[in-house]
Amino acid sequence: MNAAAQVIFSLGFGILYSEMASGLAGFEESAPVIGLIGAVAYLVAFFIPQALFRYTLQDKAPVVLAQLSRRFGVAALVTLLLNVVIAAILARGQSNPVPVVSEVYSATFVGLIIFHAMGGLMAEQGNYLQRTSQYNTNQMFAAVLGVSVLFVLLCMYFLAFDLGAARPPRIYVRDMIFATLAVGGFGWFVYRLAHH
Repeated sequence: MNAAAQVIFSLGFGILYSEMASGLAGFEESAPVIGLIGAVAYLVAFFIPQALFRYTLQDKAPVVLAQLSRRFGVAALVTLLLNVVIAAILARGQSNPVPVVSEVYSATFVGLIIFHAMGGLMAEQGNYLQRTSQYNTNQMFAAVLGVSVLFVLLCMYFLAFDLGAARPPRIYVRDMIFATLAVGGFGWFVYRLAHH
């Protein structure tokens, strides 16, 4: 399930980057290539760190946390590099590059926070602690509840911000893709914490 979800989310990010490019003048034909670059980069960010930094349930908690932090570091580096490259490509030749950079920034935020930090580092650490009976249920519940409330508030804020102004129809398509990725990624995080 984990690998299948990572492939699906990578394809979702590929679709997001393709949609970003297809709405910009001069990028209509290259949008599928940009989407493919995004999907491949996310596959690399998901799978390569897992292959490089392994741990077992017999390892001590500090060792596991160090390995998971290294995973996050590599995944974050790949994600940041991807988004810097995508922003540089898409902003080139645009009369107003601010909306383009804003869209790419949002994609970076979703990728780093929801998928790599929460769905990767936090979920894996929580799963390890649960499976080795080293966690407090009340603390875990409080942490997940706090993150859930923050997630819902942020989603409501950004959705209200986007819907508050008249925008081209493609922005609403982009918002649906963003919302699907964010909700799917958050659900993946909660599922991984709950099933060990």
